[in-house]
Amino acid sequence: NTTMAKNAMTSVFRLLQRAGNPIVQQRALLLSSRSLANARGVRSSCTGYESRAHPRSFSVAAAAESAPQGAIHVEPAIAEEWGNVHSYESMSCVDGPGMRSIVFLQGCTKRCLFCANPDTIKTSGGTHTSSKDVADKLARAAPYLKKGDVCGGVTLSGGEPSIQPSFVAAIFKEAHALGLTTCIDTSGAGTTDGWDLFLPHTDYALVCIKSTDKATYNHITQTQESGRVVLRFIEELEKRSIPFWIRHVLMTGLTDSERELTHVAELATSHSACRGVELLPYHRLGLHKYKELGWRYPLGDMQPPNREATQAAKATLEKAGATVLL
Repeated sequence: NTTMAKNAMTSVFRLLQRAGNPIVQQRALLLSSRSLANARGVRSSCTGYESRAHPRSFSVAAAAESAPQGAIHVEPAIAEEWGNVHSYESMSCVDGPGMRSIVFLQGCTKRCLFCANPDTIKTSGGTHTSSKDVADKLARAAPYLKKGDVCGGVTLSGGEPSIQPSFVAAIFKEAHALGLTTCIDTSGAGTTDGWDLFLPHTDYALVCIKSTDKATYNHITQTQESGRVVLRFIEELEKRSIPFWIRHVLMTGLTDSERELTHVAELATSHSACRGVELLPYHRLGLHKYKELGWRYPLGDMQPPNREATQAAKATLEKAGATVLL
């Protein structure tokens, strides 16, 4: 229980990293009490994800409605795959429904200005890892992750997990074999061929869209991509009826205009599989990693949006019809 409590507080710390913002800090303090209760064996809901119920997934699967603690698929013999892993977090309650283990994969095709994990960008880093080793870690956590009304599971983050599609697919198959749900935290990168490998084994997705404006998207990601890839990825999620949330990082002067927020809301409301917009106020708590890497911090003195700005952004999204998770 002591170990679980420490892991619970790690989740709270990651939430505090999202913004130096009173709203987010209040949410973190709430989560701290709930997470510690979970660590003591008292289950309570600790995110807003559960309230956005989907007929297929939040009881875990339409095909397994009578057994909501099960996984969506019964997997055949699972082939071993290898990939690069940056790190693990044994417990999170802010990265998808229920309690979740997070696996941060190494490597990313973008270099986003607000990236809080710049040490995951280089594809040459990380630890070369077998999907079977990841499965062993998940198996040890599975009894705890499956507690409660909403079955938890594994969330793959990064870096950008979709650039290792075979590895993602293998881990997701292993998770389903353990009765866990699967979630990908992604910027919608990759290709259709790659998506075809892991989306059949994906229960949820968290999609960071950066910006709906091409020039702003290019500026944030430091690429010449148009943003069309993430839109194609969203269409794939829609076609496959995979519940997803749009993650929007609120940055003063970049992604906080009424026009931008209205377009984000329109993107969310035009897709039936989208459960809403998760509004993430920009933060500076990853700054020390840039210093450790010897990299210049790209956003200089940009400050997190204050409470009033965050509430105004939430109101704009809601006025345009979006459900907002803050």
